[in-house]
Amino acid sequence: MIYSALADIVGTVHAAFVLFVVGGQVLICVGWAAGWRWTRAPLFRWTHLAAILFVVVDTWLGKLCPLTILENDLRQLARQEGVGNSFIAYWLERLLYYRAPSWVFLVVYTAFGTLVAATFVLYPPRPKQMRGRDMEKRKNGDVLVENLSLKGKKVVDVGCGDGGLVRLMTRHGANAVGIECSQGQLKAARAEPAIANEIYVEGVAEDLPFDEDSLDAVVFFNSLHHVAVESQSKALEEAHRVLKAGGTLYIAEPLAQGPNFEVGRAVDDETEIRAKAYEAIKDASTGAIGLKAEKELTYIHTIESASFEAFRDRHIRVDPARAAVFERDEAKLRELFHKLGKPSANGFAFDQPIRVNILIKT
Repeated sequence: MIYSALADIVGTVHAAFVLFVVGGQVLICVGWAAGWRWTRAPLFRWTHLAAILFVVVDTWLGKLCPLTILENDLRQLARQEGVGNSFIAYWLERLLYYRAPSWVFLVVYTAFGTLVAATFVLYPPRPKQMRGRDMEKRKNGDVLVENLSLKGKKVVDVGCGDGGLVRLMTRHGANAVGIECSQGQLKAARAEPAIANEIYVEGVAEDLPFDEDSLDAVVFFNSLHHVAVESQSKALEEAHRVLKAGGTLYIAEPLAQGPNFEVGRAVDDETEIRAKAYEAIKDASTGAIGLKAEKELTYIHTIESASFEAFRDRHIRVDPARAAVFERDEAKLRELFHKLGKPSANGFAFDQPIRVNILIKT
């Protein structure tokens, strides 16, 4: 009796293993299409890949599954009929009245394993994003200065906005250039008193006005996700083109979480495009285009707005099309602004989690 019960337990575990491998692949494919973040969890994905690789390698070596052997031995001790040469073949025979040569299962296992491996490469695992409570509060400028060599370096800030970061890098000794496609932002940047020899140039990330191997660093600060999804990879390839060997690509992107994101989402929901920007970064960091990942870090930067009107003007300056949203939903947006903003000495403060990716041109 005890051997029979143990055999049933082993059989149940074996069935669960098969369900995990087959059902897991189905969920991964569905999650890929539906954008389910949990299907990219590293522990789940690596375990799933290891499980099918074990099956494939075991089959190619001509070995029986250990669980099949154990269940068979237990059923023999219980004086029951064994499960045959293959657990999968056994259930196919029982449920479908079908028996196939061993080479058929070898082909099926190998094909399925290839599918799992291909999915793993094309839709790779991603670490879970840290939540705000797990991050240290930092200032954007401090993080950049700590992680990017600036003195005497030729640096470009792509999507420089009003030029605040260009001026900061200039103060730290960089020969800085700001690239901006918005006339309103360029006008604001050029209106500020110059720190030294910094300049602002009209241009786009996909076609940088610099020679090959001419820059020490390229910075995308809160700007890559503003590039059209279909052009984000091209923008990173352009950064690689203009960087010197050993040059640094510094990308800071706001995460789709936190009070600042929530109030901004009511104006323009950037959840998907921010996720696409991160995918482009990870794809570029594989080394395929000559960029190698060096570091990834996260922190919280606090953004302050003197008033709702200042918040509105900043968003419209980035994208004039947003003016229509503010005009239509002003009452709702104003209420949300005051609900999520924390009163501060400079008006209202909104926490925004930031992720920085640092890549090096190889």
